Formats: sequence, C-alpha cells, structure tokens
Amino acid sequence: MGDHVERRRQVCEIAAKIIARKGVEGITFRNVAREADCSMRIVSHYFNNKRDLLLQTFREFSNRSLEEGEEAISAGVDLRSALERLLPLDRQRRLNWQVWLAFWGTIASDREFIAEQKLRSRQIAALIERLLVQALGATAPPDTNWAFESERIVTLIVGVATQSLFDPRKWTAGKQREHLASELRGIESRSK
Repeated sequence: MGDHVERRRQVCEIAAKIIARKGVEGITFRNVAREADCSMRIVSHYFNNKRDLLLQTFREFSNRSLEEGEEAISAGVDLRSALERLLPLDRQRRLNWQVWLAFWGTIASDREFIAEQKLRSRQIAALIERLLVQALGATAPPDTNWAFESERIVTLIVGVATQSLFDPRKWTAGKQREHLASELRGIESRSK
C-alpha cells in the first residue's frame, strides 16, 4: 500500500513539473511516462485517466502548504516564519504555486476542482487562524476577529505569490517578506 501511494506521489511530482512548464493542457500520459522513465502502462496503472492524474496532482500540491503549516504549528515556529513557509521563497514552493496557478482555468469551470479549491482555501484560512491565535491570542482583546485577520493574510499571500510568479525580479524573496511583515505589524497593532 505504501509503495502504491508513494509511486502516485512521484508521478504527481513529475506531472507538476510538466504542468509548470507547459500548463494543464500540456499533460499527457506519454510525456509523464517519458519523464518518469517508465511505460504509459505503468502511469495508467496508478491513474485511470488524465483527469484523475490532474485532480490528484492538484490535491497533492495544494495540500503541501497545509502540511507545511501543520509542521510549523507542531514545531512551535514563530508566526512570521510559519507564514513565510506559504510564500514561493524557494524552488519547491515556487513549483507549488506554479501548479496552483496553472489550474486556475480548470478551477473556474469544473465543479470538482472548485470544490477542492474551496476546501483548501477554508483549510488554509483555518490553519492561519490557529497560527494567529497561538502567537497573538494571549494578548489580544477578546473581540478580535481572527477569522477576518486570517482571510486578510490569505488574500495577501495569494496576491504576493501571484505577483512573484509573474514578476520575480521585482517580487524578490525580500519584498515578499516585507509585505508579509507589514501585514503582521498591522494585525499586531489591531490586536492590542
């Protein structure tokens, strides 16, 4: 069982790299098999069809931010560092965002992908809310609207990440961190 799950993840990783280069439309079992150095039959063993591969790749990559956030909570990482894990500050996180952006057209027109995106957005907002409460809750007024503050951060992260992908020279790692730090200062001042 574990080998099957791991192999599916490996195939999704290869599919993601193709998606980042060629878009969702550029995926075929043939080019995934070629890059995986295996036969199309092996790819079709793990995925029923192209849609199944795309949906699993989308799930796999959209879950990575959640996993990073959960790891940050478990490790007791400070708020800013935990939230920086959600930005495309390294090659792997950049790939995560490239894959997510490549799926925008599909998300907009496909009910199953829309449902996945809504679920993931709600999960990431809830995770960020937990991070905020963990970091600032003890000193914040009891009427602090943590859900609203979390939504603000989600919006910022999506905007900064998107800009970073479209204009990486302008949206450097330092600039991404600067925008996040500015938003956090605002939340800290509102929650005192």
